[in-house]
Amino acid sequence: FKINAPNNRAAQEFIPRTDTIRSIKAYLTRANPNDKVTLKVKTNLKDDSTTIATKDYTFNDTNGWIEFAFDTPLKVVPGQMYYMELIGSEDSGAIIWHGTTARQKDMLPAWNYDLPVHGGYTSTSATAGFEVTTVTSIKEPAMIAKEFKIPGNIVDAINVNVEASQKGGNIKAEIRSNY
Repeated sequence: FKINAPNNRAAQEFIPRTDTIRSIKAYLTRANPNDKVTLKVKTNLKDDSTTIATKDYTFNDTNGWIEFAFDTPLKVVPGQMYYMELIGSEDSGAIIWHGTTARQKDMLPAWNYDLPVHGGYTSTSATAGFEVTTVTSIKEPAMIAKEFKIPGNIVDAINVNVEASQKGGNIKAEIRSNY
């Protein structure tokens, strides 16, 4: 998607699974060094008054994954729909938000804003390249960690298998042994 204001921008729907967002990444290319882009996180795509966070970025020599890290982690409601919107500044060269032309499995739609062609936003069958980095806080570590005492010398090996789906995110497993 070309995302230069005032006639173009794009957005991607997402639903967070945790209550805090640390950063959002988007796959962008720009025409000129020092081009500028703004990320907005909104609860209603077509209503700027629902913007809950804004982050500006000025390109250097980088094309590719651009990280918009929030100074203070953004508080959100897990399970609620949000929109990440990207808008290139009017005085920038062409800024493109890359993704796929076909919606990816289990992904929500991307939105293309093209004022001359669509008169505003229209839902697409594409998926924009993005990544949301969340913060998970564990309030009761005792619920996830358990100490097992094995009597005597009856165990010579412990095997642990950890499985996670792609939707599940990252898992860190730690095993300590006092043999």
